[in-house]
Amino acid sequence: MEGKVIKTNRRCDIGRRACRQQIPGGDTYKRSFKVLKKGSGIIVSMLEQPSSELMNQFGIKAIFLFSQVDRQRLAKLAQWVDQNNIKVNVEKTFSLDEASRALDYQKDEHPRGKVILTV
Repeated sequence: MEGKVIKTNRRCDIGRRACRQQIPGGDTYKRSFKVLKKGSGIIVSMLEQPSSELMNQFGIKAIFLFSQVDRQRLAKLAQWVDQNNIKVNVEKTFSLDEASRALDYQKDEHPRGKVILTV
């Protein structure tokens, strides 16, 4: 499901393409162009309108995304996850009792995937 992956300030995979979705604007938006290989990725921004100059310079497509979250959309997202249409990169799982360790891990290790607390 190309274009349906949601990540924040992280690299994510959509089929054979890479994407980078970011919420902060300004420098983070500009630095995101350097993360992806030329011609192989897309930047999805929720704050910045696409910059033709940066797209041409780095050979990366950029789009602007505005989304309103509601129950129906979250249910659809859950369905995509259940159908393995979205890959969730889980780096490490902790029990709820280990929440403090999980926070330390996230702060100290800077994981590339999600850090999960199980209940």
